[in-house]
This record gives sequence, C-alpha cells and structure tokens, in this order.
Amino acid sequence: MMRVGFYMAVIGFFIIFILPLVFLYSLFKPKTFSIRTKKNSMGRWSRVQSIVVFAVLWFLGVVMLVEGASPEGSEVQGDRVVAAEPAQKEPSRKERKAAEKAAKEAEKSEKAAAKEAELAKEDVQRQSTLIDNSSTRPILSNGWSRTDIYTHCQILIQNSLKSPKSFNSSIRTVKFIRDAEKEILGVNFDFYATNSFGAELIHSGTCVYDFDGKLLEYEAKAK
Repeated sequence: MMRVGFYMAVIGFFIIFILPLVFLYSLFKPKTFSIRTKKNSMGRWSRVQSIVVFAVLWFLGVVMLVEGASPEGSEVQGDRVVAAEPAQKEPSRKERKAAEKAAKEAEKSEKAAAKEAELAKEDVQRQSTLIDNSSTRPILSNGWSRTDIYTHCQILIQNSLKSPKSFNSSIRTVKFIRDAEKEILGVNFDFYATNSFGAELIHSGTCVYDFDGKLLEYEAKAK
C-alpha cells in the first residue's frame, strides 16, 4: 500500500508541475495538439475542450499527490498489514458547499463539451453539404451556385470591416437559409476580425438575396 501511495505521489507531482508547462506550450503551438484556432481551423479540439482536459488532468494530479502523500494508519498483525478504519467525520458546511460547487462545475463542463461535440457534428454536416457536387450547381437565376453566393458575401462583409485584412472565415461554419414563400435565400457564417481596439473577436456575417441573385441586405456583427 505504501509503495502504491509513493508511486501516486510521484505521478501526481509530475502532473502538477509538468502539465502547466505542457499547457503553456499548447498556447504557442496549438497545431501540435490539434487545437482549433483561427490559424488552425482544421484542428480536432476547440480551445475550450483543451482547457477542460488540462484542468481535469491537473486536478487528478493534485488528488493523486494528496492521496499518495497522506499517511495511512495501519495495524501490524504477524506478517500482514491491516489498514485501520478511518474515523467517520461529518462533512462541514464549507466542505458541502465546496462539493456542490465542484459538482456544478463538472456538470457545466459536461454540457459545454456536449455542446462542442454537437457543433462539431453540425460543422461536418455543413462541410460535406458544401463540398459535394451540388455546391457548384446553379441555384439562382443569374447562374450563381452556393459557392458563388458564399464567396460574394465574404467579399461584401470583408470590405465593410474597419480592418479588412484581419478577416478570417471558415467554410465549416456556413449555413444556407431558403424561404420559397418570400423567394429569398440567405447565407450565414462565422469569421474572426479585429475591432477598433485591435482585439480579435468572433463575428457573424449574413447576406440575403432574392432568387434572381439581387442582394437585399447584408450585415456583420460581433457575437
């Protein structure tokens, strides 16, 4: 038992002190860890997911270090070591609140991870829809395909920005909306761009056309 505790303490020590260095390295080299950023839009993991994973691993390291370093009472009987039963202690109010807070944080992280997974699934579906042969098939009377509409809208949105060179969008976020009754077709997508203060933010760009290809409206706003 003591040997197992020692190994847990050693592993916990390395996780606590080495993992932060790995995390800092991931901030500068996200591509190495397949983390999705504006420069690595094809990354497998989002920045939120990577932070949650590092946080969970670091927490486990703390637990292992504490468990491995804590002395364990025992009674020696001949050649056997029998672990002494720990005294039952009622958790304090502070401990109960801490446990409730940890449970809520875990639930929140679970929901965030599930949402990220769902968004990733939707992105894959949108991407497959855009990349197939029908993405170049004319759908407006002026001969425009969905690819033409998306490209035209990107140019409009980019030129409307205060810093057009900071514009960076991904085809994975594209959504098309068609209203046959109103005879309009819209395209929406997310993109990165810097604001007046130089801060990079996620924006949403939208363009609406009639079935003849005439632009009805377009807008770009920060999320």
